[in-house]
Amino acid sequence: IVVSQDGLVLYGNGTVCDNSFTDNAASAICKEMGFDFAKQWTSGLSWPDLQNGYSIALDQVYCPAPKWSECTYSRSHDCSHGEDVFLTCGCTSLPCSPGKYHHQSSCICMDCPSDSYKYNEGGSFCSPCPANTTSMPGSKYCSCNAGMFWNETRCNNCTEGTASPRGALHCLTCPPGSTSEKDRT
Repeated sequence: IVVSQDGLVLYGNGTVCDNSFTDNAASAICKEMGFDFAKQWTSGLSWPDLQNGYSIALDQVYCPAPKWSECTYSRSHDCSHGEDVFLTCGCTSLPCSPGKYHHQSSCICMDCPSDSYKYNEGGSFCSPCPANTTSMPGSKYCSCNAGMFWNETRCNNCTEGTASPRGALHCLTCPPGSTSEKDRT
């Protein structure tokens, strides 16, 4: 199940029947999978080829509260796949800090992968680092070559009379009486 998309609910290697299924059961399952809540649930034979490839694993799922540990269910059933449960889960969408993004299959803020970055808070994706730059997981910016600096989205060359080491966020003014190398290092 992906955030805000219907998914067929599977338990073990089988589907879940809608008998006794309620909003509490939907929320309990979403929370068990790492989401914050259930947006909606439906039942039916939406994907017959897929659904008929599974047995029916659970019936009579009853949850007095939206916690899986409080739910009861039966492993025997009197259902058809026309009663299979589909679920849409959601996140409260607290913004992720810079260098992190919301993974599409949960509500967890995850580090941006290597060679990508996210400069600001919020957002659900990381941007790839430009050519000839790199980053570590969870980065807010990409590391530029020596003689360059990062300006939120790309590397810029240091101007004459300034220099920078690899990975700098700004160029430093050369001390009086000195100049930078040709490559601004």
